[in-house]
Amino acid sequence: MAPATTTTNATTTEAPTTTAGEPSAADVLEPFFAAATTLDGQLHEAATAINGAGPPWTSITQQVADTVQAADLEPVAQTIPAGLPPDLLQSVILVYSDLASRRYAMQGFGRAHDAYPEEDLLAEIRNGHPAAERFDDDLAALRSRAASTPPVTLLPADSRQAAEVVLL
Repeated sequence: MAPATTTTNATTTEAPTTTAGEPSAADVLEPFFAAATTLDGQLHEAATAINGAGPPWTSITQQVADTVQAADLEPVAQTIPAGLPPDLLQSVILVYSDLASRRYAMQGFGRAHDAYPEEDLLAEIRNGHPAAERFDDDLAALRSRAASTPPVTLLPADSRQAAEVVLL
């Protein structure tokens, strides 16, 4: 039997199937895991660039800004499928929120400019620290929960549940 083609938000992916014919929850979430891991690496690169430029930050260079901008949340958001059980969806949203908190904590470094007052930049960066500290554990917990979740049936991109995922 050929892999089932599923649509998740605006992205079409090939999902591996279980012997029962439905993709396992872990299989369905593999694109999310991959995108989240990629963004985690990009956020580490952005943090390294920020730390290499200061403090003090007298200006934000284009190179630092480009590195921060490369850490884009959209590819991760596009991999969140509709049709997940509520507890699994909640864990997905938690991991996504860890990434979003970290990314938005770098917002002041996302464009080249004369730097804001250093204390403002430091306060901004500190906002992402708790999420960075818990990301690995939250991702591991999601992987574990997905592995123990029965197969799921994905819903079409034009379903109400898919619209709710976009809103989340």
